[in-house]
Amino acid sequence: MIETLQEQYHLECASLEDLKKCANLLVKGYQERDQLIKMLMLLPRYPARDAALHLAFMVDQDEVVLLEAIKEIIKTLETSIELKLKHILPYM
Repeated sequence: MIETLQEQYHLECASLEDLKKCANLLVKGYQERDQLIKMLMLLPRYPARDAALHLAFMVDQDEVVLLEAIKEIIKTLETSIELKLKHILPYM
């Protein structure tokens, strides 16, 4: 599931902060799903928004699996950002 989302939304390019905000909203529970979806629909289309919207629509399926997927995506993004910084900083 995580790999599919990463491929589908090119999450290595996504904003870590945007995904964390969306993950935090999702963790609060089902009642906030509609509010989250409305908020996401107002944002311009970009990979993190599309992935978060995809996750929001999946909340009804299996909350535990969903939350684990979000954690994995965030962990992957953090690793990706750290690796990019290690390659960029020596040249600055």
